[in-house]
Amino acid sequence: MKPKNFSRNVLVLSSSKGIGYGISKNLLNNNYNVSISSSNKKNLKNSQIKLKQQTGSKPFAVKLDLRNNYSLKINLKKIIQIFDNRIDILILNSPGPKVVQIKNLTEKLISEAVNQNVLNLIYIIKKILPLMIKNKFGRIINLSSTVAKEPSQNMVLSSLTRSAMLAFCKNLAIEYGKYNITTNSILAGGVLTSRLKKLFKKSEIENIKKKLPVRFIATPDEFSHIINFLCSDYSSYINGISIPVDGGLSKFI
Repeated sequence: MKPKNFSRNVLVLSSSKGIGYGISKNLLNNNYNVSISSSNKKNLKNSQIKLKQQTGSKPFAVKLDLRNNYSLKINLKKIIQIFDNRIDILILNSPGPKVVQIKNLTEKLISEAVNQNVLNLIYIIKKILPLMIKNKFGRIINLSSTVAKEPSQNMVLSSLTRSAMLAFCKNLAIEYGKYNITTNSILAGGVLTSRLKKLFKKSEIENIKKKLPVRFIATPDEFSHIINFLCSDYSSYINGISIPVDGGLSKFI
């Protein structure tokens, strides 16, 4: 089954729930041709059905495990084939690394985090870039975190890998802008996802809301609107930047 002739083809990584799911939903509602992906086949299937019910459009669903190099390479080929060698937009989203103190860091933990949140993302980018160059259009959007610029206690693995990807994406923007390919990063600072609810108790989440200038935490649906704009032709002059989407949480200017 080949995709319908919608405006753009989009691959959203780690999109069976949370931010990735919210972005996929928004893009489907705006007539993008979307492929969702996840390491969990059951979650992926359930999300595909739910998105069809919510938007009227059924996304493609392909298992893509960012922790497994072999599986990643095989299934990325499937996605490229589904889209007839044309992927216009790549949304880089990856599971947050483990929460750990520096004293408990091991080589294994560092290796796992770097592999999942840096090396395998770069592999995907390098496979898709030639397709974007050929079609003279590309949008690469890296979903990062405010901890990439403002490290937080026990989030060393996230800070380490997220900041590395910010640097890589800046280089992408410099080298590939001439091909009508833009690369930008989003610094998320608290989105009401299942991960956030696992990291913090309900009372702690309420305290976080009080500390935010806007006094609320965005849902994945609310968060996704900035992504929709960056995917569009209207964002062609926005390239190589890191945009905080955090309700005013970050302290840097």
